[in-house]
Amino acid sequence: MGFWERIFGGQAGRSDASGSTASDLPVAVAALLLHIGMADFELLTEERERASALLADYFDFPAERVSEIMAEASRQLREQTGMYVFTERINRALPREERIPIMEMVWAVIFTDRRLEGNEDQVAHGISRLLGLDHSQMIAAKMKVRNELDKRGGGAGR
Repeated sequence: MGFWERIFGGQAGRSDASGSTASDLPVAVAALLLHIGMADFELLTEERERASALLADYFDFPAERVSEIMAEASRQLREQTGMYVFTERINRALPREERIPIMEMVWAVIFTDRRLEGNEDQVAHGISRLLGLDHSQMIAAKMKVRNELDKRGGGAGR
């Protein structure tokens, strides 16, 4: 049983009273990852692939399901002007402590190219605030990802 089923008991695709569907969480997470990948004004193939791999691992989804989610997230990103709608979906679905891995995924996409651009850092801070994380949680997520990269021999910027 994958992450989604453990958390929501296999309710993927069903609507709740607010009209949200269980697929809102993966699409919202994918949208954040695509958005952060574009924070430096270009979404690299490697960043998109990293985001897809992170989604597949986190939700325990097969590649074709991840492709569908990424396509839907891309579509929704074109229709939205900000990240609030996506972070609100995440906030409704997950308690604060369970949002930390989402922030770790954000940092993992940022560090795909082993650099931290100023705009990426700024957008990551904004996402963290919208996810209701405090500064220390955001920094801990950043350091965890940087340390993992260092262990694998690929240091990250700043």
